[in-house]
Amino acid sequence: MGIEAIIMAGGEGARLRPLTCGLPKPMVPVLDRPVMAYTLQLLVRHGIRQAGATLCYLPDCIRQHFGDGAAFGVDMRYWVEDHPVGTAGGIRQAMADLADPFFVLSGDGLTDCDLTAALDFHRRSGAAATLVMQKVPVPLEYGVVVTDDQGRVQRFVEKPGWGQVCSDTVNTGIYILQRDVLRQVPADRAFDFGRDLFPLLVQRGAPVYGWVTDGYWCDIGSQEAYLQAHADLLAGRVALDTGLAPDPEGRRVAPDAQVHGDARLEGLCWVGAGARVESGAHIGPQAVIGAGARVGREASVKRAVLWPGAQAGDRCQVRGAVLCGGARAQDASRLFEGSALGAESALGPGAELSPGARVWPGKHVDGGLRLSANLVWGHAARWVVDEHGVQAHTPEQATLLGAAWAQAMGVKDLGLMMAPGPLAHAQYAAVSAGLMARGAGVTLLGTGTLPMLRRVQRLLCLPAGVYVHGAHIEFTGQLGIAPGRDLQRMLEALCIRQDFPAPFAGTLRAPCAVRDALAFYIGALTADADARALADCPPRAAIFVHDALQQAQAKALAEALHLRDARVVRNGPVEVASWETGFALDADGESLTVFDAQGIPDEGAQALLRYQALLAGGAEEVVAPVHAPHGLESLAAEAGATVRRVGVAREAVMRALLDATPAQRQTRLWQLDVQFDGLCAMVALMGLLAQRRTTLRGLLQGQPAAYRIRRDVACAPEASGRILRALAQDARDADITDGLGIAHEGGWALLLPEKGRLRVLGEARDAEFAQALCDRYVGRIRQLAQETEAAPAEKRSPPDVQCMPQG
Repeated sequence: MGIEAIIMAGGEGARLRPLTCGLPKPMVPVLDRPVMAYTLQLLVRHGIRQAGATLCYLPDCIRQHFGDGAAFGVDMRYWVEDHPVGTAGGIRQAMADLADPFFVLSGDGLTDCDLTAALDFHRRSGAAATLVMQKVPVPLEYGVVVTDDQGRVQRFVEKPGWGQVCSDTVNTGIYILQRDVLRQVPADRAFDFGRDLFPLLVQRGAPVYGWVTDGYWCDIGSQEAYLQAHADLLAGRVALDTGLAPDPEGRRVAPDAQVHGDARLEGLCWVGAGARVESGAHIGPQAVIGAGARVGREASVKRAVLWPGAQAGDRCQVRGAVLCGGARAQDASRLFEGSALGAESALGPGAELSPGARVWPGKHVDGGLRLSANLVWGHAARWVVDEHGVQAHTPEQATLLGAAWAQAMGVKDLGLMMAPGPLAHAQYAAVSAGLMARGAGVTLLGTGTLPMLRRVQRLLCLPAGVYVHGAHIEFTGQLGIAPGRDLQRMLEALCIRQDFPAPFAGTLRAPCAVRDALAFYIGALTADADARALADCPPRAAIFVHDALQQAQAKALAEALHLRDARVVRNGPVEVASWETGFALDADGESLTVFDAQGIPDEGAQALLRYQALLAGGAEEVVAPVHAPHGLESLAAEAGATVRRVGVAREAVMRALLDATPAQRQTRLWQLDVQFDGLCAMVALMGLLAQRRTTLRGLLQGQPAAYRIRRDVACAPEASGRILRALAQDARDADITDGLGIAHEGGWALLLPEKGRLRVLGEARDAEFAQALCDRYVGRIRQLAQETEAAPAEKRSPPDVQCMPQG
């Protein structure tokens, strides 16, 4: 006897993702059974014992579960497509083994159709093909079938528009076919039943009929349909056995399920084998708790499906969502209508999936986040805003950040600037949209660097700004300085909550574009320069840049300062002649490295060069972070100035520079630019070289001799505080401005906590003592780490030793 029914089970189920990322669509569980199992149950009910399935996507998953079919009451065979060949093409390969006639059913449909009655109609009508149809009120998502009064098919309309709706009978994907019709299916290309074979048969005059079923039918093609299928089974609308009988209130609970006495099960719900429902939990109507799943204390699950092994933690709220196998919604998290948490994914404590947001398998959403878009790649990290800004990986995130920044700043005028490149350009437009949505007045400054934004922002009297690197976005507040920690935390909270007013609720303001922000910037740098000294003794400079933007800035500045002997080098060897001074800008334009043919001074000497320029420019008080070289005090004393030490954070230094009287303000702003703008520092150093008619070696000889050695020791964040406290107790008069500074006779050590490590700086007048200081504290940190059971291993950051004498 031939195959009496063949099941089309090769589809990927793209519209059901992430439910089908690791499962073929026929294997998606419905009340703890693959949906295809209900199809086999229907076949057995109608006396069909010989069945087959065509497979393509993840075929082994289906074969391993159903095997030879004996456990399901049928004899099963399988045909695997190497590549998709269409619904009809897949079944053509089984033609020699088929009965005549035979059934075709969809492996992802749920139905209790009367197959016996359909077969009777097929035989009485003498049909070559019979399509089982159903009446639906809105047929726009289906293939509409138009028949005459005898049921013979006249034509097909695939997914019609409203103007094409000429019938309410649609194709269910259940067919009865004579074997010979498969001879019309070509073997060399993909061929479908609905799109190709049936229209061809009708065109050739073959007897193709439609038979309308009054039974249940649901095409599980979307998550909404998937949830509806569960609701219909629980309500008894489908004449199929679910394996669990309802109690008088419609609840279906497996005998070995663990339901706490304080839990509340309401209405038509399902609790599978071995599932656990903890104290105070509420399982609402149309909720399905799969086998081995867990619902935590005080959690609430309504019209949602938890697959076997899924977990909803304490105080979770799950509404109209799906948690796939092994998914974990942790304590106090929330999932709303249409959302889904893929297999083995985790939703962190207090996090939220907004309606329709779906998380692909194996992903992680950090606690406290509100996810409003699908998470397919990477993981959704908690918004972390610091003085250097925040990461925005998509235009949607960039738009959100723009809206949040405008809200945090009180919807003021803002300047917007971007780095070169298409990604930055796309994010620039997205941030602009977010700012405008909150009613901010946006001044578009085009392409530039972050230091350029700070300077132009001050020139145009803009109270705030945004700089778009690409995926990285930075913010500037008053006078271009980085936002403080309070403002950073407010921005984080706004990004997480997203509870600002509806977009465009206030006045919508058209953006203003500044055509040549570079001219403003170069003009300001030129005004800072010692024009007379540069004219009398112009330095011979080689300026090394990273990209076309920096190249344009450097050339424009050299032209404005009449530096005829300056050359600008992009993507070339970083080499200088014996008569040149080299200036190399870093990628973001904030830092500057100065060198000559004899080599590159170490980081301490580089920092002191900037402070020498500031002191020569008349600064009466120099603001410096605690890790700046301690030789600075000697330089300042020689110039009759003082040094004010502050924390190492960029924002701390900037804010201290703005803490000035009106008379000091201009000098302090110049200090800010020299310390945080590589081109401004270059102008100041060129002026110093010209004033003193000296070389870089001459400036270095004026610095106090010092050696600095740096080591990094890996350290768990939870251990660093205990270690620093113990070291502070050992030391007398330790400086705790930022990190831990410990003075020694003839030297100084600084311990700075950073993410995952402690940085140790040793500084002394000779290299041997600097090394001894560094080794002493590295050893002590290791000892204390072992005592606190952290036991981190040393991690070196090149360069390990920097011991070129500063002078």
